[in-house]
Amino acid sequence: MRMLLRRSALAGGAAIVAVALLVAPASAEKRSPLLVEKSTGVRTVKDGGTIAYTITVRNTGTDALPSVSVAEDLGEALDDATYNGDAAGPGAPAGLGPPGTLTWTFPLAAGATATLTYSLTTTGAGDRRAASALRVSAPGYSSAGVCRTVVPVLRTGPDIALVKNVSRKVAMATTTVVYRVLIANRGDTAGTVDVTDDLTDVIDDASFQKASSSQGAAPVYTAPRLTWSGEIAPGGNVTVTYEVRVGTRWTNAVLNNAVTAPGTNCVTGQAAECRTRVPVSSLRLTKSGPPPNGGPPGTVLNYIIVARNDGAYDLVGDYPALAYDDMSQLVDDADYNNDAAGGPGTATWASPRLNVRAELKVGESTTWRYSVTAKAGGNGDFVNAFRSATNIPTDAPPDKPLPAPDRDDTADGDAIGRCRLDPPAPVPTPPTPSPSTSTTSPPPPGPTPTTPHGLPETGGDGRVLLGLLAAGAVAALTGVVLMAAARRRRRQE
Repeated sequence: MRMLLRRSALAGGAAIVAVALLVAPASAEKRSPLLVEKSTGVRTVKDGGTIAYTITVRNTGTDALPSVSVAEDLGEALDDATYNGDAAGPGAPAGLGPPGTLTWTFPLAAGATATLTYSLTTTGAGDRRAASALRVSAPGYSSAGVCRTVVPVLRTGPDIALVKNVSRKVAMATTTVVYRVLIANRGDTAGTVDVTDDLTDVIDDASFQKASSSQGAAPVYTAPRLTWSGEIAPGGNVTVTYEVRVGTRWTNAVLNNAVTAPGTNCVTGQAAECRTRVPVSSLRLTKSGPPPNGGPPGTVLNYIIVARNDGAYDLVGDYPALAYDDMSQLVDDADYNNDAAGGPGTATWASPRLNVRAELKVGESTTWRYSVTAKAGGNGDFVNAFRSATNIPTDAPPDKPLPAPDRDDTADGDAIGRCRLDPPAPVPTPPTPSPSTSTTSPPPPGPTPTTPHGLPETGGDGRVLLGLLAAGAVAALTGVVLMAAARRRRRQE
């Protein structure tokens, strides 16, 4: 920054003016002129296949680049493939550098293009995603960024996968639940599979009914396991279907089971697509009261009704616990006293029923007490029944799909087979700010001071155009000049 000072002398004092002329510093680093393209030649590759990489680097600038560095990081590919030792192009490396990086270094004339190549051979190991990351830079230029590609490695031979679905979200006593196991071969050769579905935690609450398959041998049920074995052609599939019927007594009120098959996605049966869980809904009702013959007219008869969620499904929201005490055979012998009390929930009278509604999670209960008063004229049978009116979902859960085959997708920022780094757009030069003026207030009129040579000080009224000032520099400069002016005034006096 260059600073020019001018002083204007007026009668009775001095007005100080500072003019700053700013020179913008040159950028320490230019924008990269490099256009980079990288291609693998394939979107996917099978076990034992070759991935041939081609990298082109073009200098789109007007100046030659004495040294361009191209570094290809193979750290995420070498668990899936081996480097073939065939890097080619200007400045080709003799081998892999740590940690698994190929680096080319070469000059690049203005407008010239360098083509670099190398290859990998897949092994069938690793995460089956041959990923590599390319960085290109040149001295004095900012990095062109990262060019990352991923090539999914597909299996050869049979690729058998399973998925198990079920016909109900929730079951209840006496309902039938249907299971479907889809077995598909996504590979390029036929494959044999042995499937086992363990029903141990199903038949404690339900009974096995029947089973079938869409092709091949019929499944075999030998409690507690259902098995199926067979060969599936490339691209073919088989569906094994079986049914169970929920009982009225159960152990844990959950139908919980998994399918397993060696060499598939269901080796252990722990994956979500291999398992199903169907809770059983149950509302257990109990009631206590007077004997069936009641009592003479005027006798108050007391009842207690209890509803307990003893299933494995929460009765809440759209599907609360609902029950009613049916007094259709009692009202000719007694009058309800409209005195139901208890909870949680509500109890409302709509003759001839006392309706109970409550939200009950698993294990919770609601208890209500009420009374009737006996009257003459009936048949003498004090009979009423406490019944459930609870509803549950009857639809099936959404079908689970087969798991995706060897992945042909990428994470954010990855490209399958190809990527490109364009030269950044040039940064526009900011406009030069217009000069501005800064003056102090003029002092009262007085005699015009002169210089030591007797010549009047120039500067008029002190209004001089200013450049852009740094606030700290202006403050410091103003103080220095004021002190100098004060000393000059004292000498003149």
